[in-house]
Amino acid sequence: MKYSLRQILCALLLTLLSLGNLSAQEMEQPIETAPDGALCKPGTNPHSDEVTGPNETSPGVKAIANGGTEFGCDLFRRLATKGGNLFFSPASLHIALAMTFVGAGGETSTQMAKTLHFVVEGGRISKEFGAYLRGLANVGQDDSGKPAAELLIANALWGQQNFPFRPKFIEFMGKGFEAKFDTLDFKDSETARQTINNWVLEKTHDRIRDLIPSGILNALTRLVLTNAIYFKGTWATAFPKAATENETFVASIKENFQVPMMHIRKNFGYGETQDCQILRLPYKGQAVSMVLILPRTIEGLAGLEAGLSEKQLTDWITSLQNCEVIVTMPRLRLEGDFKLREILSPMGMPLAFSDGKADFGGMITPDAIKEGKGLFISEVLHKAFVAIDEEGTEAAAATAVVMRKTTAAACEFAPPKVFKADHPFLFLIRHDPTGALLFLGRCADPRSHP
Repeated sequence: MKYSLRQILCALLLTLLSLGNLSAQEMEQPIETAPDGALCKPGTNPHSDEVTGPNETSPGVKAIANGGTEFGCDLFRRLATKGGNLFFSPASLHIALAMTFVGAGGETSTQMAKTLHFVVEGGRISKEFGAYLRGLANVGQDDSGKPAAELLIANALWGQQNFPFRPKFIEFMGKGFEAKFDTLDFKDSETARQTINNWVLEKTHDRIRDLIPSGILNALTRLVLTNAIYFKGTWATAFPKAATENETFVASIKENFQVPMMHIRKNFGYGETQDCQILRLPYKGQAVSMVLILPRTIEGLAGLEAGLSEKQLTDWITSLQNCEVIVTMPRLRLEGDFKLREILSPMGMPLAFSDGKADFGGMITPDAIKEGKGLFISEVLHKAFVAIDEEGTEAAAATAVVMRKTTAAACEFAPPKVFKADHPFLFLIRHDPTGALLFLGRCADPRSHP
């Protein structure tokens, strides 16, 4: 199958089920809104009277994006302990868990904020989170002045019929995350599952199927929060198809094989250290880019992964210079499917997954809390997909959290740099205006197909 367009899609899903005795928490508006109730307008900083320009990003928004990147790096290091290919969406998970965090209280909220690196103000999520979400709409412009790509975000809530959700929570999800609210009867779990999965399928342009498998939803399900992120664009400069040919990819000192390798020679953002080479491949509009991190040696990937952090990624990206680069890289098609409860809990937020101890009282009415109708996270599901070819990239990701009751300077030297990704490497897809880490992955074997 050919991929003439790059599409990056991402869907998140959170299922919450009723349980335990939880403390009440008064819902306050944690995200800045305009007088009409809309999210904070792009380019404004609610903490000052200053207004940033249309192509600038406030420090608060950048801090939120940096937190999402730090969380993504933390999670990557945990997932990377298993060998092979790896691909997921830090942004997808971060936004979905942010919707959950809005309803959290007490020590549950404290643990989540620390583990997920949320920017909090007075114990609540930053007022600029709405500006961050709106900032993702900046995808640059083409020659005609139209958006150069599509980067759309959609949120939805699916609640149990007649369950006593706190009205302020539902109202805030609509204003703060622009999330619609629909009701379902989770006693008919299969119909509910199909309804939600169909929404995810539509929002990810048919790339994420059956996000919620059979057996996840049941009569105890009370709420499912879904988020879908969709990106569609093309390389700023396409790889010539005629230049693609089979070449050797060295997976390890013991294994190598032939794969289609793409080639291009052009000016790109390029950097290098003693341990690795870094290359930035922009999409049209220059607002979204792919960054590749190639270790100097065949076995050098583990060392790079061990030191992966938001600061390290920022240092690599900000050091790039505009150079002529001879690029060789494989076509790529990867898929990831994760259950993350057993990863996220020991990362520092065990209370959120604890039956009878989790505090998500901000989601339900005080009377419901007194009646023991609390919530806790029972599982976090995540699926991701990416395909890269000469014309662009197509990628998708989906996450489910289940809860139950109780521009750069010129290069110093004229000769072109050589960037030959013929052995395992890291790659990420980044929204440059905000710094949001949309996708993060490891290519260990480009032969793999979903």
